Amino acid sequence: PKQMNQNAQTMYGKLRMHQQSGSYSPLTFLYAVSILAQISNDSSIQELRQVVKFDNKQLLCQVANITNDKQASIVANMFSRRIGQISSAFMSQMMSDYNFTPEALISAQQVNQWCSRHTNNKIPELVNDISDIETIILSAFHFRDEFEKKFQKELTHEDIFHGLTKSQKQFMAQTDLFDFAKTKQFTAVKMSFRDSKMQQIFAIPTKMEEIDIDEVVNANFQRKKVELKIPKTKIENTLRLKSILQELGVKKIFVNINAQESLGSVLQVGEIIQKNFIDTNEEGTEAASVTGVIFGKSAALAEEAEVFIANVPFVSLLVYDQQVVMVNSIVE
Repeated sequence: PKQMNQNAQTMYGKLRMHQQSGSYSPLTFLYAVSILAQISNDSSIQELRQVVKFDNKQLLCQVANITNDKQASIVANMFSRRIGQISSAFMSQMMSDYNFTPEALISAQQVNQWCSRHTNNKIPELVNDISDIETIILSAFHFRDEFEKKFQKELTHEDIFHGLTKSQKQFMAQTDLFDFAKTKQFTAVKMSFRDSKMQQIFAIPTKMEEIDIDEVVNANFQRKKVELKIPKTKIENTLRLKSILQELGVKKIFVNINAQESLGSVLQVGEIIQKNFIDTNEEGTEAASVTGVIFGKSAALAEEAEVFIANVPFVSLLVYDQQVVMVNSIVE
């Protein structure tokens, strides 16, 4: 599986997204981790690379492709109290590979304004206090576009969603030609956007906990007439990823990282936070994600229509060039 799909699958299970609605972005997580991996090559970073498997060259190529899409953006930055101790070689590498120059960490407002600016104000706050923060790596993703085939607002209606509990939701509806796939494991429909290569896949799995994300992305989709019924969804969530990474076997970066050559000090990662936003309505989808790696202070139409009615728990995937940039679980 491609690296973002593989990471999405791993974290989907660990975050128990089959038990609660939520969003996770492998794109902003891996981009932030990619920068983290450049600050040292000590045993802590080697352990990180062994557990969170990613090909840095492939990742940077994928980021470059997304950056060239006029409806999507992925950017990064680093703010540090020790800006004067950062080596010129590291500064040059960040500019050449990640297109930013580390800045002095001054305030929480500074960090939050950066997050807000790069997510169309959808993620206005990541931190509320920087007193215990020595350095922070940030990666931010934003996407907004209209569906190629929009839903008519007058057809939107209230109906029952059979999730963990029954609830009333506003369902969008249309019947048209869409890319459609059906296997023993899932039923899926793919929607395209007007001005972007991004696609959104809606998948109803036989069992939410057993969905294979890479199989969904690479399913044999065929153009069919589909009676489509999907609830309007808006998700905002915050993920603290330290405990999950520790479960997976990433431990040493939370103790210490020898970053003397790059950042001029020994640091430890205190937490990795991700905030996500996605809003899908009749017009299209807007999505945003920020991942922050927070370092603490020095430490050692003629055919019969197929039917896709998402009134039971389902997954929606934002996919760019067959790679998942955000996985969203709707179970309630």
